[in-house]
Amino acid sequence: MPDRYVMLTKKDCDWCDKAKALIAEKDPETPVMEFVIEQPSQLREYMIAMGMTTVPQIWWVEEGYAPLVIGGYNELVQTYEDVEEVYETSD
Repeated sequence: MPDRYVMLTKKDCDWCDKAKALIAEKDPETPVMEFVIEQPSQLREYMIAMGMTTVPQIWWVEEGYAPLVIGGYNELVQTYEDVEEVYETSD
């Protein structure tokens, strides 16, 4: 599991809240660094520059490695399913 998650969010975002709740359920010991962009124009400019289309945007950060871009909520769900599958097959 990562050392921490980094999330780009906005206010009043149901998908952002769902992502935070899922991380809290699946990986409660790992901290989440959340960056809330409050100005829609700032968010739009940043997302266009980074090639993103939705929030939240989530990164898996592990010391000594480049941050892994997970993506949004649906990709977070898929990441947890993939990780669980790897652990099940390695037992």
